[in-house]
Amino acid sequence: MYKEVGNYKQQGRGVMIQSRWFRILIKILLIWLLITVYFYFQHPVTYRLTGLNASFPIGEDQLIINEISVTNLDQEKINYLLISNRKIPWQYFMIEKLHVPLRWYNPILKVISFYSRPPLSKEYGSLKIYGTFITQESIKDIDLFELNERMDVYIYPSLGSGMTSTPANYKNAMVICMHSKFPLKDLENPFLLNVTDKGLSQTTTLLITPQWQKQRLKRLPALKDPAEPVSEYISKIYESEAQIFSEKSPNVKTQPYLAGKNIQTEAKLKWIDIFEDYYGVYQVEDDIYEYAERSNQKIGSPDKITFYTHQNNEGDFEVIYYKLEQVRTKE
Repeated sequence: MYKEVGNYKQQGRGVMIQSRWFRILIKILLIWLLITVYFYFQHPVTYRLTGLNASFPIGEDQLIINEISVTNLDQEKINYLLISNRKIPWQYFMIEKLHVPLRWYNPILKVISFYSRPPLSKEYGSLKIYGTFITQESIKDIDLFELNERMDVYIYPSLGSGMTSTPANYKNAMVICMHSKFPLKDLENPFLLNVTDKGLSQTTTLLITPQWQKQRLKRLPALKDPAEPVSEYISKIYESEAQIFSEKSPNVKTQPYLAGKNIQTEAKLKWIDIFEDYYGVYQVEDDIYEYAERSNQKIGSPDKITFYTHQNNEGDFEVIYYKLEQVRTKE
């Protein structure tokens, strides 16, 4: 009988130990949760206005403004840290010294980036105006300096201005981003978007009453390409296992002639005010060429595919329709 009581005591002690470890685990999880919440609110807030679809004539050419964003990230301080000779943070130094496998590198960097405190500004945020410049001539004949001489894009109130751009494989278009500083105290107030055609000395002004979408932890690209989702579609179409579905005959499948070949695209961009039930659509006409592996010369005539893209409510471009104008099949 005493032995049984002893067994009960041992069992009770085991339960107490398990309960103690359980409580310790819960406390650790709560501390980790509090730390996570703390660092979450240390990250910058991005305020976005998407789907603006504002078209401005610049001479015979056209500027489309798609999106405006403001973030309270202190970009000037970040730029200073990048160009100064300061030591890299110990977390990154540790990754280098421990020889972390390459496949783990990005996930670890994301964790380190989350559990850190990026510099924030209380006075001026980083303002970006995303747009696309569509020209009647070849985009190769236009550089960023000339574009700055032809037009000016700014928001009042804001301080300073600058522009970055990329041709992004277009024959006739350039993806651009205008950036400056915006007073955070004026975020909820209406502001003016001004676009000046310097050649004609004409300024078009839009009064915008902002309805911001607030986001954290989503880093916006420096440039927003309306044809970005097109490349994914093309890669799927020309995968070795991919098959194209005919629009007129959905049940008929044809094997792409260029499947598994060295292909490159040349795109022509066009702006359409209204397409189907959408307002503000980009038409992307793609000529898809096969190139020789060694000489890198074009082989034969191109396949032609036309895509139509639109900016959704999240501010991302998506393909809403595409048509195959010419698809070659293997004989």
